[in-house]
Amino acid sequence: MGYYKDLDVKRQEEEFEAHEFAADCAEELWDPETDMNEPSVGSWAETARAMSDLFPDFDWDAWKDEMKESEQL
Repeated sequence: MGYYKDLDVKRQEEEFEAHEFAADCAEELWDPETDMNEPSVGSWAETARAMSDLFPDFDWDAWKDEMKESEQL
């Protein structure tokens, strides 16, 4: 019975290490400065933000809203 108990303990240790590794990776990938303030890549908001840098005189917020509304129709 000791053999199976040792295997169970080893499996639990491996699972714990895998969870720790996944948590460490997620922590390294998450950047709170950009993730919370930047629009999703490919979204109307991201396109409007990029275009406003090139053409600041155009109302890109209104354009973004029109695009969103036309998608819902």
